[in-house]
Amino acid sequence: TTKLTLKSSIVSQITSVNTFKCSATSIEHPASGPFERDVVVTPIVVTAVNKEVLSGTDAVVISCKATGLTAALQTVEWQKSDGTDVTSGVTGYTSSAGSISSGGSQTTTLTVASAQNNADSSYNCLITPATADDATQVSTPVTLNVFTITPHDRSITTGATQIAISCDIAGLGSAADVTWKDAQGADVPPGDSTNYIVDNGKAAFNSALRRPN
Repeated sequence: TTKLTLKSSIVSQITSVNTFKCSATSIEHPASGPFERDVVVTPIVVTAVNKEVLSGTDAVVISCKATGLTAALQTVEWQKSDGTDVTSGVTGYTSSAGSISSGGSQTTTLTVASAQNNADSSYNCLITPATADDATQVSTPVTLNVFTITPHDRSITTGATQIAISCDIAGLGSAADVTWKDAQGADVPPGDSTNYIVDNGKAAFNSALRRPN
């Protein structure tokens, strides 16, 4: 077996598929060669799939996807931000190593039960590629962002002319696209100024909608 060791100065530059060539020429019959074969080096890339979930809702699945593999991952481990292993045997957590696809990717998942949604906001996905690949363990942070929606219920009198109802949205990682539905479950049209006024998460409506038939 002949080997070519790539030093860190070369490895650090490999960000996409690189093709090297292994060439052999017969010493006894040099005119018949050289003979070449491609040796492909593909970087293993691990991508986190972050999630946002409403506090107290159903279980949520976070994951990380490894691409560039030539064989299934050797080990998969999930940890909380404090280093606690939640890969198996921990109430509220269920992990799956996944399986390698024909394209050389493998997705590992961690299911976090609703009761554990607020337990942590950052998890680590630790994978070890097969020995045939690069056996160095890779740790990738995966974020589980839990947010809240707090409604403010109102009571009204029949003669009220206009009221505003509201809810507080907190904890989102970015700005939210807020929409409202009416009492019949239909979307409140943003441009319906006759019956509603939607303003930064508040909905004001004319009391005519509340009048009994």
